[in-house]
Amino acid sequence: METRLNRIVLDSADPARLARFWAALIGGEPSTGVAGAGADGADPATHLDAPGFPRLAFRRVLPASDPPGGGARLEIEVADVAAAEHRARRLGARDGEADSGADSGADSGADSGADSGADDTRPPGAAPAGSVRELRDPDGNPFRLTSLPGRSAGPEPLPPATGSMTLLAAAVVVRDPVLRRVVMLRRGPEAKFGRGLWDVPVGKCDPGEAVSHAAVRELAEETGLVVDPADLRLVHVVHGARGAEAPGGFLTVVFLTERWSGEPVNREPAKHAEVCWMPEDDLPTEVVFSADRLLTAALSGVAAVTLRGWS
Repeated sequence: METRLNRIVLDSADPARLARFWAALIGGEPSTGVAGAGADGADPATHLDAPGFPRLAFRRVLPASDPPGGGARLEIEVADVAAAEHRARRLGARDGEADSGADSGADSGADSGADSGADDTRPPGAAPAGSVRELRDPDGNPFRLTSLPGRSAGPEPLPPATGSMTLLAAAVVVRDPVLRRVVMLRRGPEAKFGRGLWDVPVGKCDPGEAVSHAAVRELAEETGLVVDPADLRLVHVVHGARGAEAPGGFLTVVFLTERWSGEPVNREPAKHAEVCWMPEDDLPTEVVFSADRLLTAALSGVAAVTLRGWS
């Protein structure tokens, strides 16, 4: 008889928020349907379908002093444990049972944009490649990152030539074609550059991360909006000779999407003053360099390249 795991239920005081965390980590798009109690007594109206993964359902529970999870544990096989752990921590994950005394994920997502330090490739206590790492999601549900079967760590990689590397970043223009508006954010007084100026959601790629995955991760971290990488369309490229903490220059790949879930909120108030919809025919003029040109290109449908700082 064939047995199949169809669904995993996770407890959370905020199911929608937890669903966004898992969508950013493993892919897929959270959806909300009509709630109906299952065989396990759960009443999860929010669920996530990710490729190659059982359905995750999120059950609303009242906050408790003890973390949820019980004996259940998700085990996720990844090509690079260290890179996956780094991404999970920046999304809000923290140490699991083995090192639960240190909540190293508390500040891991505080500065994840393109203005983050270019040499921040692995958080303190990160697992070496090819190992196993025990973590907990933002609501305390335990999960484990392991290497894909048959994959060996291989020879020690050469150190990256960070002094001459170009920083790779991704930006997303979220457009509402019906109401003709786009999502923008205004950088706060403590931002490392562009203080008080408007910009689109943007951030740097993590080591080993595809640029389209970085785009949807940064969008979720900054605005709470969830987008499937398959719904991104390449519209513009910005190549700068230098940038904030990018002495080797930066390359920003700009995507456009007209499909998303959620409503924009300011999820990083330490970096941004506000996040909101802006009408296409009344966009702000006080913008971060190149933001006006990339918006024009994205909304016109004409792909282009913006060069900045090159003689």
